[in-house]
Amino acid sequence: MHRIPSHGLPSTQAAAADFWERPENPDLRRALDALRDNGEDELELADKAMNDADMADLAAALRQGAEVHTLDLSNNPFDDSGLAALADALRDNRSLVTLRLNDCQAGLAGMQALAAALRTNGSLCTLELQRCWLGPAALAALATALPSNITLVALDLSDNGLEDAGAAVLAAGLARNHNLDRLFMRHNRLTGLGAEALGEALLTHPALQKLDLAYNQVGDAGARALSSTLQQAQVTLTSLNLNENRIGDTGAFHLASALVDNCCLTELQLEGNPLLSNAGARALAEALRHNNQLTNLKLGQPRDSRFDDHILAAISADINRNRNSADEQMKDLVLRASGLCQESAFQQASACYRQAANLMHFDSARFARILVSQALIEMSESGLD
Repeated sequence: MHRIPSHGLPSTQAAAADFWERPENPDLRRALDALRDNGEDELELADKAMNDADMADLAAALRQGAEVHTLDLSNNPFDDSGLAALADALRDNRSLVTLRLNDCQAGLAGMQALAAALRTNGSLCTLELQRCWLGPAALAALATALPSNITLVALDLSDNGLEDAGAAVLAAGLARNHNLDRLFMRHNRLTGLGAEALGEALLTHPALQKLDLAYNQVGDAGARALSSTLQQAQVTLTSLNLNENRIGDTGAFHLASALVDNCCLTELQLEGNPLLSNAGARALAEALRHNNQLTNLKLGQPRDSRFDDHILAAISADINRNRNSADEQMKDLVLRASGLCQESAFQQASACYRQAANLMHFDSARFARILVSQALIEMSESGLD
């Protein structure tokens, strides 16, 4: 292994560069070279045959000054010791914002080390753990870390076979966390009981904005439980994905009842629920007459038939009415945010951008632009601190 010279390195990393050693893994070596020579802040190391020794090399680079904002380690063969090495480097890391560990093969010991790091890490905002097949103990470790973590805003646990018991464990940690605003739980074999547990957690976790439960089995019971949650004033959820969840008309009736009173939800996805018929769609259409917030409603098609054109036309008209209203609200919020920035009130400006983004789920381009503006404002605020 060879030491990396410091010449050409950005000033924030130059001091520690002479201590970096060139790893044996050629892909990791090239990635660190790009980090050194080009000032890049992303390491794309998915599918790069990263083993435990390579992870130790990466962890050493992170400890010794490598400023990485996005790190993708998906689908690599490292085991517990490799993840533990990375976790040790993350304990005091203040640069990493996004970490992707999808298809990770590490077991309980590695996940426990990661959970311990989450308790003290002060920068990580997004953590992806899709298809890691977390066992009950590993999930419990992650869940118990949530109350201590103050930076994580997006957690993806999709396709882990968590089932209802896992949802209950996660809900217990979520209920005592105050910053997570996006939770992805697709393909986890959840039924109505799992949906109920997550819904109850939302009552004490007002920060959550997006809940993705697509491709589960929550059914009408789960729709009823979540509808009850949506009717509570302290819940500020703006996006709910229930695609492919065996929801029928009874579930649609409950959701429609919630929409009449709810003033936060802007996106509701119900595609892939073929048991939903004209009766359920009609109830949703009627609810939209009294709802001014929902700007994105996706229904798919019922089994062996089509939704009545008159029902779809009514839904479309009310959705368009709400979108026009949201567009005006968004413009006002962005204008207000701009004024707050000029007054150096960055925290208030960021909140305005967040509100504006929540209104724009139906327009992905504008949604992305607003998020970029929000990120720039938060970076400015951080720079002042």
